[in-house]
Amino acid sequence: MDERYCTECRAAIPEGESVCPACGVYAGDVFDGKLPRKRRSWSWLWWVLVILIVAAVVLFWPRPARRQGHRPIRRGPHVVKDQRDAMQTLRQFLTTSERDEQCVALMSKGKSGSDYVIAAVDRCKHVQLGSFVVEGKTARVVKR
Repeated sequence: MDERYCTECRAAIPEGESVCPACGVYAGDVFDGKLPRKRRSWSWLWWVLVILIVAAVVLFWPRPARRQGHRPIRRGPHVVKDQRDAMQTLRQFLTTSERDEQCVALMSKGKSGSDYVIAAVDRCKHVQLGSFVVEGKTARVVKR
């Protein structure tokens, strides 16, 4: 004999039973031919949501600034030609492993003979580094 299903909850009714074991409704002899529906699983939606959150965190999490290529320090006799050259010399002097080149802000305070006076600030940490003198003849940096 074919299997019978409950007309209310679509559960299979064992042979010889007249009451549905799942819901307790009288089963009767009527069967409408419809099989029970499978419930849709929405667990995949949680996984998609978790993946999207992780991707957003990876994309938008702040990263430390990348260092541009390391500039070689000038060695040997060097003469500072102009103010731009003096600022570049001071920037190389102030750039360290703890202080990135992009954090150093320089302001010229003028020229004293052949020497250039320049004020420096670490704008990332909001700290004044002080005034420096770049000697024009030797390119030596001295803190004032």
